[in-house]
Amino acid sequence: MAKKAAKSAAAKSNGEPKKLTQIAAVEQICKLHPDAPPRELVPLLKEKFGIDLDAQRISMYRVHLKKRAGKPVGKRGRVKKTGGGSGSEMTITQLVAAQKAINDLGGEAKVQQMLEQISTAKKLFANA
Repeated sequence: MAKKAAKSAAAKSNGEPKKLTQIAAVEQICKLHPDAPPRELVPLLKEKFGIDLDAQRISMYRVHLKKRAGKPVGKRGRVKKTGGGSGSEMTITQLVAAQKAINDLGGEAKVQQMLEQISTAKKLFANA
């Protein structure tokens, strides 16, 4: 361990440029192009730093950098569907059945009249 530290200290003091790691290169490119997909970053890394990485590795490094920065990272897998559990949404089948019931009862105007009568009856029974 001491030999490595001595070699790196000697390399720094000789004026040799410090070799850029792959993750550091990805970090610099991502700062310049934060919204670019990994496939677009592959040629940029090759051109600017001479580093040949595949898109999957770039994506992996991005996730690692986000975790290191404390930013939320998306979870793997499919996105869970929202709704359906509350019971407030109606399915197509339920809507078709409701439309059929409205037609069987005499149309929208007749059903509206029935709903008003039910509302009035509820009020009367609530006051009684």
